[in-house]
Amino acid sequence: VGLVTLDDLIASKTIDLEQISSIVRRQIMRRGMQRLSLRGRTTERSDARKFQTLNLFYKAIAEKTGLTQEFAAKVIKYILGNVIQRMHYTGATHLIAQLPRDIQDELLALSPGPDRSITVLRILSGLRDKFDLEEATARSIMLRAFSALMELIDPSEIEHVKSQLPDEMKALFVAETKPAAA
Repeated sequence: VGLVTLDDLIASKTIDLEQISSIVRRQIMRRGMQRLSLRGRTTERSDARKFQTLNLFYKAIAEKTGLTQEFAAKVIKYILGNVIQRMHYTGATHLIAQLPRDIQDELLALSPGPDRSITVLRILSGLRDKFDLEEATARSIMLRAFSALMELIDPSEIEHVKSQLPDEMKALFVAETKPAAA
């Protein structure tokens, strides 16, 4: 009792070239299909992980701001867009690298900074106008969103971000512990 290999069959001349060719083609096809299947499963797992990471990011922002997850996603993209455009391009790319992959491309597509016209008042005004918020609500959401970013982004990266911002924007990065009310 033993294992018969293709080499054994060729050496014993019990199989002709046509049969060998057929066997080899089937093995190559089978391996190719297995690789495609593995790639498909790997891609599915990768996509699932990306979705989960993005979902957890938005969930954390929503919990911190007291907003629905869908609304929190829009607000944080708006805020991050402003912060990123206010920073020098190199520093902005470092910050973007800390964020979920599914929002990175959108943020990288923004005009490179630093755009010095972006101020706290401009961000606040944009929140009020774009999302139809009262002044106090917009301010509260903005502060809580910055606080959430402090929890979600590496502290050394937060320090790097703050080093590129004017004092008024640096002051937004303050830890907030109270539950939010929208």
